[in-house]
Amino acid sequence: LLFIHDIFSLIEKYSCNKEIIFNILYIILCYSNINKDNSISMILLSPNSYKIWEICFNLQNYEILYEIVVILNNLILKNQIIHIRNEQLFMSNVKSSWIVDLKASFQEDDYLYLVMEYCPGGDLMNLLIEKDVLTEEEAKFYLAELVLSIESIHKLDCIHRDIKPDNILIDATGHIKLSDFGLAKISEKIFENRLDLNSNTIYHHNKNYSCVGTAYYVAPEVLKKTGYGPEIDWWSAGIIFYEMLVGYAPFCSKDTSEVCYKVINWKKFFKIPSKLKISSEAKDLINKLINSSNKRLGKNGAEEIKKHPFFKGLDWDNIRKMKPPFIPK
Repeated sequence: LLFIHDIFSLIEKYSCNKEIIFNILYIILCYSNINKDNSISMILLSPNSYKIWEICFNLQNYEILYEIVVILNNLILKNQIIHIRNEQLFMSNVKSSWIVDLKASFQEDDYLYLVMEYCPGGDLMNLLIEKDVLTEEEAKFYLAELVLSIESIHKLDCIHRDIKPDNILIDATGHIKLSDFGLAKISEKIFENRLDLNSNTIYHHNKNYSCVGTAYYVAPEVLKKTGYGPEIDWWSAGIIFYEMLVGYAPFCSKDTSEVCYKVINWKKFFKIPSKLKISSEAKDLINKLINSSNKRLGKNGAEEIKKHPFFKGLDWDNIRKMKPPFIPK
């Protein structure tokens, strides 16, 4: 019992997924044999998820070594194997400072393993839960890095299609990295050669019609199935920007279908709280990101977002050299 208590203390210390901690009664703990490198594997299994988060701890100093996503065999029955293969192909063919690094991938008869770099800062959702709201300067930093992250993907004719705080991880230096490309629209060009997302190569986008994403952050044109392009990721960025400053997403409900209804009819339901004390530049940027696809800032590329007055004075070329608002300890 004492050992398990110590393990849970470590989970909280390293800011792991709090949803797992809050549902602690539903977690199954399984321990493997002690490995040759004196490490032990701890598996956290949530019945509400098709992923097992496996974290290795060093027995001598409890330092987290890696986070491994183990994909269960029943994914095939759930028709999710395509999404998982999509993620594995994308991450194994690209390298970027804005994307979680895939260390290795391998499979057995019943399992597919993706070994990724560990991001000790958890995800942006955890940070928002802890701080409730961010200051404008803090929000500016994370939004700017998100803009650069999304831009690097769009340059390769790819669309993430599931941009949300849960998929924005904070690495050891406090900077963000995107994860979870299972729902991404990926260009065939990406598999021709191993590509560097930091390059300046730009490809052109065709319209897509697949209805994918997360209700709170998905763009209305996705739900309407009228066809969409990379501009849907900028809608999601606008929703996250709003959430960072306001404390909650603009289209909220316990009923997912009601959330979707509000998103589709966003002109009727969207508004910035009148009592919210933020700059006129921040309000203007929110309104231009949460906008119709043909008027949305970013539809002509990330440069028009970078030029918005809200980012005046920001050194885009050296943002990774800036000190982040939050650095994991």
